[in-house]
Amino acid sequence: MSKQSVAVIAIVFSIGMILGFLPLAGHTGESQVQAATAVNPPPRVDHILLSVSDMTASIAFYRDMIGLRVKSLGAGFSILEAENLSIYLSTSRRSWEPPERKEEHPGLGIYPHFEVDNVKGLVDRLKKAGYKIVQNAQTHDWGTEAFVADPDGYIWALFSWRKRR
Repeated sequence: MSKQSVAVIAIVFSIGMILGFLPLAGHTGESQVQAATAVNPPPRVDHILLSVSDMTASIAFYRDMIGLRVKSLGAGFSILEAENLSIYLSTSRRSWEPPERKEEHPGLGIYPHFEVDNVKGLVDRLKKAGYKIVQNAQTHDWGTEAFVADPDGYIWALFSWRKRR
């Protein structure tokens, strides 16, 4: 093989590496992910839609206990807002959803987290108001976390970060 052929192969290989076409052994394709993310940023979560059985009870939980702001109130559809996310509440099931079963547990396996200032204080307020505390506040090396169920059984985590000294 001539020196020119070796040089051309080296140049093609280098360009491929720079463009992320030829990852090195053990390389996971991070440059391709970074390049794709720069062109197409990941989607932003805008809102969570919850099917609820009692709009009044749900509003009382999310507005009065958790502290979300009301954007829109309606008999069958309401919108509440946090700083960076909206919670939509609907009393109607979607046409593609199967009929509701009595033993159905909504939201099992997905546990959104509300960051709050005082987890233990909020858990005490929720207990006094009659809400189900799934797990009392526990202190971890990173902060404090508890789990509470809303009126329809959706489980939410309440957490606060440990204050750095």
